Amino acid sequence: MSGCAIHGPSRQLLQALIICFLFADTARAKRFAIVSVITGPVPKAYYAQAVTNRALYATRHSYTLRIFPTIDERRPTAWSKVLAMKSTIRSAQYDWILWMDADALITNFEISLDEFVPYGDEIDMLVATDCNGLNTGVFLLRSSPSALELLEEAYNGVHVSNNTIDHVWWEQMSFVQMYAASEDVRKRTYVLPQKSFNSYPTQHDCSGKSHSWSEGDFIVHFPGHSDEDRMAYFEEYLHKVLQHGWTTCTLVTCLVVQCDSVWG
Repeated sequence: MSGCAIHGPSRQLLQALIICFLFADTARAKRFAIVSVITGPVPKAYYAQAVTNRALYATRHSYTLRIFPTIDERRPTAWSKVLAMKSTIRSAQYDWILWMDADALITNFEISLDEFVPYGDEIDMLVATDCNGLNTGVFLLRSSPSALELLEEAYNGVHVSNNTIDHVWWEQMSFVQMYAASEDVRKRTYVLPQKSFNSYPTQHDCSGKSHSWSEGDFIVHFPGHSDEDRMAYFEEYLHKVLQHGWTTCTLVTCLVVQCDSVWG
């Protein structure tokens, strides 16, 4: 099934569902899926904007958008991204999957995911770094058995020297330790420059201005901020997107998005 899949209770996402009309061409092949976990009993404004932003981009490139709620209530919400990615791989509908944290925005709609994926099957994960090392706020994962195994190892703490479930970086610390400890994980992981798809606003960039968002960058990400600061960043960068016409489109081209399993 193509388009925009909202899994689980979705009443809290009604602000974003205005873009999900059942007009999609379901016969069109979809190589890529974009996956996010959206949480909260009431939609924070930036969550609704995040879904809308992804849906417009997915429609532009004929990708599928899959939105999940928190899946495992026993762990911090960040761990649900691992389960959401596993579910998407197991659907066997896609070649590659782009994970995006809720606090990230696509800022250049002209960039295609085809520009990132490697040829051959030796690489399963493409991830960018920041000044702390690997950052799993945005990453690309091949839909393959070996990538599924990578996710299972991260979730189960394989190659991890200490308990990362409640670490301040949660699943990211699990991936960081796996990458450091396992030669096989390193061989199957391609590390990209931060600005490839994980730029930060200048005020937050801990690696220097050369890694901060600039016009033409694909994705901007706002980790480690309060809801109030994130909202301010969303407004600032959505204005930049609109200012450069990257979301300008007709009603037909913007709203052709398929919503399957809207009510869970």
